[in-house]
This record gives sequence, structure tokens and C-alpha cells, in this order.
Amino acid sequence: MKFSKKDVVRAGKNLIDDDLLNDQEKFNSTMGILTYWRDSHLVPLEKSNQLLNRYIHNIDKNAFIAKRIKRLDSIKRKLQRFEKMELKNMQDIGGIRLVLSSQKQLDSMLKILTNETCFYKNNKLVKLDNYIKNPKFDGYRSIHIVGIFKNTDHDDRKIEFQLRTKLQHSWATTLEIIDIFTRQNLKSDNGFQNYKTFFKYVSDLFQLIESFKSF
Repeated sequence: MKFSKKDVVRAGKNLIDDDLLNDQEKFNSTMGILTYWRDSHLVPLEKSNQLLNRYIHNIDKNAFIAKRIKRLDSIKRKLQRFEKMELKNMQDIGGIRLVLSSQKQLDSMLKILTNETCFYKNNKLVKLDNYIKNPKFDGYRSIHIVGIFKNTDHDDRKIEFQLRTKLQHSWATTLEIIDIFTRQNLKSDNGFQNYKTFFKYVSDLFQLIESFKSF
């Protein structure tokens, strides 16, 4: 069954409603719409994977690709964190990550991708965030670029591409592991200050290493 954008928006609002579990009919309806919305990104996600595989082996034979559909708990946390966000506009329901050996190879891949029409709407990039030049508050570094792909119903779906070097990936993975084992949420700037300071300094140090490697 296909649902309207209004149905998707409503399901997103229901998902963060504390009373959802008390209404079985509403819960079932919401889960049905959420399942449809997540599944509608599967074909676009596969197309994004094919796009990367078309080029990556000519740039970096040691690169690796990981793809995923955003989990319901992650969708819920993001909707709670950003009050004005609607589920239909969330750009990373489908996400694909490309980890490359060096900054130089990452730059080469980004140049190729920005020549692809799927990353443009009305002759402008859909969205590109350069967290390498402008890292996040915690030191997170990566390139995020959003592409648009058709699904089986010929509807547009956005897929977020993340491009990282291996050092940047090691940093991000370590922070996520620390969050799990210490029950912090450093990714959202919630956690002990000593941890936040440590990861910020390590990110800066890794960036210096990346800069030296590019010479």
C-alpha cells in the first residue's frame, strides 16, 4: 500500500507521542506507514551503491562501502531533537558511507559525485555539508552529500552519502563505542566534558596527520 506525504508526516508525529503505545490501532497504523516509508528507500539505496561502485575501484581499491536504512529508534531521536523536522523531509532515511584511504582520494571521489545529476535539483546541489573544513562541535569530520533517486513507484527519495577517510572513520567509530559503553551521548553534545575535550583534540590531531599525508 502507498501512503501520502501527509500520512508520513502524521506517522512521524505519532512516533514521538508518549501515548502511542496506549492506542493499539494508532500504533499499528503508524508502524505500517513507517515500514512503507523506510522500505521505499531500499531501491534508491541500491542505486546509490551502484553509483559508487561504478567509480570507486579506479580511485581507491582499498575503500569500503556500507549502507543502511535508518532504524526506528534513530528516526525517533532525530525527530525529538529537531522540533521543526518532518519525517518526509528527513534526508538520511537511506544512508551510504564510503571510507577512503586518504583525503586526496576522498577529494577525487567528491569531484566525480558533484558531476552527477542526481545530486542536483533546479541546477543546485540538493545538500552538501563539508564537516572536514567545518567540523561539528565534537570534532566530527566527514563530507555529507545528498542525492535523489527513483524508487519502484517512480517517486523521488533522498539518500545521504557520507565520505570519510579511514582516520576520520576510526575517530567516529570510537566515539560511538564510547557512547555505548559509558552510556553517554557525545554525538549530541551530551556527556562528560573530559571526553568531549579528548575527542576534539584527537580530531584536530588526526586532521594534522591527514594534511601531512596529502603532501
